[in-house]
Amino acid sequence: KQWYHRRVAITAGNSNKVEVIDEKERLFRQQLQELKMMTMDWKPGDECMALNPEFNQFQEAKVLINGDGFLQLKFKITGKIANVLLGNIRKIKKSRWDSNQLTLEDKKK
Repeated sequence: KQWYHRRVAITAGNSNKVEVIDEKERLFRQQLQELKMMTMDWKPGDECMALNPEFNQFQEAKVLINGDGFLQLKFKITGKIANVLLGNIRKIKKSRWDSNQLTLEDKKK
């Protein structure tokens, strides 16, 4: 049998009203809020590295839809669409060479 910590909080302004706050529920709500904040970082069209469930490897993908705790992605290599949990998605880090590379024609201008 598991025991969960409960605490009693008296709300301000009304000392007769007692609210029981389940610690497990509070943690769940906090984690859900953090997931929603993480989801807000992604917009349709963004590119990322994500764990492809078909191959169990990280591959480049494009965001199609963001949901609560997951993103719907289209993988570049296979073209397949999958829902991937936010914990399995990473932002693509651009190296300084990618942003600073110039072609010979760019240098002449």
